[in-house]
Amino acid sequence: CNKLKSKNKNISQELEKLKSRLPEIEEQALSQFRRKESQLLSKLRSCEGRLADWKDRWDEAQPTLERVTELEEECLSLSKDNNRMHADLMKANTALDDMQRSVAGLGSTNRFLQEQVDVLRTPRTEEKTLIIEVDRLERRHSPHSTNHYTPYSEHT
Repeated sequence: CNKLKSKNKNISQELEKLKSRLPEIEEQALSQFRRKESQLLSKLRSCEGRLADWKDRWDEAQPTLERVTELEEECLSLSKDNNRMHADLMKANTALDDMQRSVAGLGSTNRFLQEQVDVLRTPRTEEKTLIIEVDRLERRHSPHSTNHYTPYSEHT
């Protein structure tokens, strides 16, 4: 029991010391609180200032962002137009290829017909002989004839 009384007395003395120091501790705590509060308020003002700067920048950037959106939409539209024109160009290229094949076919047909015309224009040996004979007879019976022979080669 004495031990407890002694401990109780020690605790009471400690409590009295703390009570006597309480105004000093409160003052220190209040001072620390005010310093911290001042620091936080300073940081808050700084953040508010930066926030205002960012808001100003955002407001300034809005027209640019809107223009970017417009340009993106315009690019998308141009891309669609480009795709349509590309498809039309591919169709036109296919048609051109078909026409070129047709022209190439006409060229070979033309060469074949030209060869046939050349064959038809070139007199055969029998025709050459007949032409020479007709020439000779015409000269012989012509009133201005001097009865001289003109070779076939001069007629062609």
